Amino acid sequence: MSVDTIVGEILKSDSFRDFRNKYRTSLDYQNENIADFELVSAGSKYRLRAEKLYFYDFGNTAEVMKDIESINKRLSVMIKFYSCQNLLKYQHDNFSMKCRLSESRSGMWYLLEISEHGVSVEQLIKENRFENTEKNILKLAVDVCKALKVLHDAGEPHMYIAPENIFLCDNGRYKLGRAAVVSDERRLTSSGMLYDGTYDRQSDIYMFGKCLSYIVSTLPGNMFSRRTGSTKISRIVERACDVDKYERYRNIDEVIQDIESISVNKKTPVYAISAAAVLVVAGIITAAAVSLGNDENIKTDTAEKNLNTEQIQTTSEFYGFNIKFGDVNNDGQIDPSDASQLLVVYSQVSTAGRKLSDVEIAVYDINSDGIIDSSDAGLILRYYSLKATGKTESFREFTDNRTK
Repeated sequence: MSVDTIVGEILKSDSFRDFRNKYRTSLDYQNENIADFELVSAGSKYRLRAEKLYFYDFGNTAEVMKDIESINKRLSVMIKFYSCQNLLKYQHDNFSMKCRLSESRSGMWYLLEISEHGVSVEQLIKENRFENTEKNILKLAVDVCKALKVLHDAGEPHMYIAPENIFLCDNGRYKLGRAAVVSDERRLTSSGMLYDGTYDRQSDIYMFGKCLSYIVSTLPGNMFSRRTGSTKISRIVERACDVDKYERYRNIDEVIQDIESISVNKKTPVYAISAAAVLVVAGIITAAAVSLGNDENIKTDTAEKNLNTEQIQTTSEFYGFNIKFGDVNNDGQIDPSDASQLLVVYSQVSTAGRKLSDVEIAVYDINSDGIIDSSDAGLILRYYSLKATGKTESFREFTDNRTK
C-alpha cells in the first residue's frame, strides 16, 4: 500500500469527515513511508503525521495485533515527558495518537499522530531550507542530547533518533519526536541505524552519532571540512558511533559536555609547507626511533609484552570506513610506523597538493589543531615511548590530556 492511499483517506474519506470539520487540513510533505499535514484550528497550527507500519507476517493476525498493542502502549511513554522543552508535544486521545487500519482493507496499518507544529529536519534538508552552518548543527545536537538526557535520567531509551523524527519548531528549538515503537526498531536495525540489536541508553548515543553524521554528510559542502574547524565534531561522531561500547560515550552527559566545549571559531587549514621541513621532521623521527631502540634498560618484560600485544580494534564505523584514531597505517597498532606514514601524508599535502578526505583528517590530526604536521607525528612517538616504559594510558586519553 502506497502512502498515497493514506493521504487520500485523510483528505477525502468519510472516516475523517469530523476530523476535517475540526481542522483545516493540507498535505505539507511526504516520502514513501510518511505523510505530514499542517492542521489549523481557531488560529492555532498543529502537525499531523501518518506513518506506515511494517510487520514481518501480515498473515499472522494474532502477532500483528500483539505488535499493535505494544505500539500503542509504547506511545504512552511520551505523556510522561510532556513538560520537556526539547521533546515534541503530542495530543493524546483516542483519535490523535494511535494505530489505524487502512480503509482499503488491505491489512495495512498506519500510525496517526497530532503534535505541536514543527518541520522535520528531513524535510528541511530535502527542500534546501536547513541552515547549513556549524552553529546551527551544534544547536541541533545539543537540543537533541538535552531531550535524551531527560529520557535517560528517567531510565527510558528513546530509540528513534533520525532526521525524520527531529523537528524545528516555531520557537526556534529543535525537538526530538516520539519514542520508537516495534516497527521503527525493525526498520532502523535493517538500515544500520542500530547496532547489534541492543536497545538501551548507549544505543541511543550510537544512533545520535549516526544521525548527526548523516545530516552533515547530506548537506551541501561539508561541515566536517578542515576549513570549518569542525574536526572535533567528527571525533564526537566517531566516539558516539564506536561499535565497542567501552570506547563509546558512557552517558549522554559526556556527549553534551563535548559538544558544548567546541569552539565555533575557525581553525587554520591544512596548507602547503616546504619540503625541507618534511626532511627535518623525518630526521627527528628517525633519531627518536633509534633512541627508543637503544634505551632497552627502561623496558621491563611486562612493558615489552604490553607494547607488542597492544592490538587496536579497527572496526570503528565512520562514513563507511574502518578506521581508528591514530592508527595511520591501519595495522592495528600505534607505533613509529604510524608516525612515519603520517609524515609521508604530510609530504604529499605540502609538496604534491594532495587533498585529504574528512575521514583522513579525523585520523591524522592528532592534536586537533586543524593542521597535519610534525607535531602530530611527535605525539605518536611520545605515546609509543611512554608505552615502552609500561605506561598504560590509552591513546585517546593521552592526546586528550595534551590538547585540552
